[in-house]
Amino acid sequence: MIDPGPDARNIDPTTRALETYIDASVEQLLQGNTGTPQNSLLFLSAWHEAMPALVHLDPVLDPVDSRVFAVLWIWAKQQGRGSTAFPSYDYLLQRANIQSRATVARSLAILRITRWVTLCRRVRDQGRNRGNIYTLHDEPLALAGTLYLDPGYMEFLQNAQRHHHDHVGKIARALLQSLRECIDEGEDVLAASPLSQADQRLEALATIAGQGSGHYFWLRQGALNAEGALNSDGVQKSNSVAPVQNLNSAIRSSRDLYKKTTTTTTDAGSSARAREEPATEPSLVYPESLSRNEQLLSGLYLKGFEPEMRQSLLDELAEKIVSQKKTERRVRNPIGLLAWMCKEARAGRPPLTSAYLKRRECRAREGALRQQDEAEKRRLTEMALRQGV
Repeated sequence: MIDPGPDARNIDPTTRALETYIDASVEQLLQGNTGTPQNSLLFLSAWHEAMPALVHLDPVLDPVDSRVFAVLWIWAKQQGRGSTAFPSYDYLLQRANIQSRATVARSLAILRITRWVTLCRRVRDQGRNRGNIYTLHDEPLALAGTLYLDPGYMEFLQNAQRHHHDHVGKIARALLQSLRECIDEGEDVLAASPLSQADQRLEALATIAGQGSGHYFWLRQGALNAEGALNSDGVQKSNSVAPVQNLNSAIRSSRDLYKKTTTTTTDAGSSARAREEPATEPSLVYPESLSRNEQLLSGLYLKGFEPEMRQSLLDELAEKIVSQKKTERRVRNPIGLLAWMCKEARAGRPPLTSAYLKRRECRAREGALRQQDEAEKRRLTEMALRQGV
């Protein structure tokens, strides 16, 4: 099953319905007789002749990226609604008139970063790779929907900052920087509703027309410009071919604990710092119910706080998730709650109650018990060795 990620109640019903198609595609792959892995591609749009105009107007995509998407779209439509085999690289090279397999891999990586294509499931049978399930979208999928369908998206995004193809890395870093700016402004980046998606669509169209604020489906033009992904006229830089990775390829007052930092998209050093940031801090203990996507996203919200405050906020969140699980106040959007908690803490009003102390004490007791168990195991091992001698 899909990594639950964000609570399913916050996900658009259409996105949740994808599970039916994905499960059917998994069965198809498992029942295949071929000895080599076979990827699958889901076509879930309404049957019509038109193609999304936005994919050709997208300021982030190069013409070659739009062309690869168009070939995938036409291929899927010709095969019929539902699941179909993913076209081979040779087919994409021929139909998109591309000379290099590396260019195809680069375009697929960019389409996944920008959420035009989603990697939904990796199918394995007794450790053997049977293929992957992808979906195409008629506009960039909402971030909440992406994290729900693609359990490895945030880790992929983190790793893509160091992609072998520099242009892929620039777009990944620009998206992460854009998310950081939204988070610093107190936004819940997983807030998803038909209205919010419509607002994003209208803002994207206004940005393309040069009349908007520069926001494009969670990407900001300032971040793109800072990375050199766009030129001064907003026109995509020309594509160059380079070796690439495969698409499948991380208690004091809050005023004292929060480091006042200023983020500017024009800071020449911001890109270098972004690509060196660790995926998550191994010293932090995250709520058990958080998916890997949510842990990585939490790291963006907690950035700038001292370690003590970071762990306190995570402990407060963890205890609320557990204690309110069977009540009407169940935490349905843990990242949304964490976003509010961080916003309050930055304003000097850390929303910490006895919940975080309870969680901290519980973890301390568990740690003490583990140490006792380990000490007892060492004692018994030493006794057995002495008796053996």
